[in-house]
Amino acid sequence: MREQSFTGALGVKVTRDGIARTGRVSHNVEGGHLEILRSAVVGDRLVTVSSAGVEASPLDGLAHQGVLAFPDAGGGGGGAGPDVPMGR
Repeated sequence: MREQSFTGALGVKVTRDGIARTGRVSHNVEGGHLEILRSAVVGDRLVTVSSAGVEASPLDGLAHQGVLAFPDAGGGGGGAGPDVPMGR
């Protein structure tokens, strides 16, 4: 059985007993998913960066918490929409 492809970041927990998947994060845009270029743990959140913006997800489950979209990189001046609070 072949697993469907995934573009994003995979969260894992490493213990003496092994490695377990804890969740996954993807940056969804109209038409698909973007490659995550960078990721870092900041406090109790995973912060991921793609060409579209920055997203924060809590470490316990990696659920979507908030996103800050980058301004339109094409020079059109349209911007990327409203900012969404990222918590604390």
